[in-house]
Amino acid sequence: MSSLQQIKADATSFVCGDKTYTIDKTLSFNRFEKLKEFSLEFGYSADVKSIMVGLRKAWDFVNSTKFADAAVQLHNLMTSVVNLEQKRDVQFRIAALFINEKNEDTTVYDEGIMNAKIENWSKHLDAAFFFTFAVGIVPSFIPVYKVVTRDFSLRDEIIQKITSSTQTSQNNDDIGVS
Repeated sequence: MSSLQQIKADATSFVCGDKTYTIDKTLSFNRFEKLKEFSLEFGYSADVKSIMVGLRKAWDFVNSTKFADAAVQLHNLMTSVVNLEQKRDVQFRIAALFINEKNEDTTVYDEGIMNAKIENWSKHLDAAFFFTFAVGIVPSFIPVYKVVTRDFSLRDEIIQKITSSTQTSQNNDDIGVS
């Protein structure tokens, strides 16, 4: 197995496979619209915190017998997890908006072309550049990341409370207590 090619942080172009890519600093209107969508996903997508918060909301709805609200909340969580599993990581999709082949039409967003670029990169390049690139493009990512990762003990405490409540509830159900 060969080692992955690394791209320098200040690169303005690179070669991957048999293709040369240029890193642009500007976007067309169409690609900017996609950047807004991807930025939200990158900065606020389903992660451990948002999943736990969503599950807690569903739990609260169930406890207050708002079953329809709980069903909607759980459906939304399931949809966001499925959507994340079906897509390439968003940092690669953000980079694909700015990194173009020589004759690529940069005024349009074509998901097939984006996926082909990402597929080529995945065979030859180290992923770290793309994460760093996306962080530089999406200014909201770092503050959100800091909040999410700030206090792991709080996260563990919340998870412990939820699992304890679930176990207590299941034990009560097993013995017929309501």
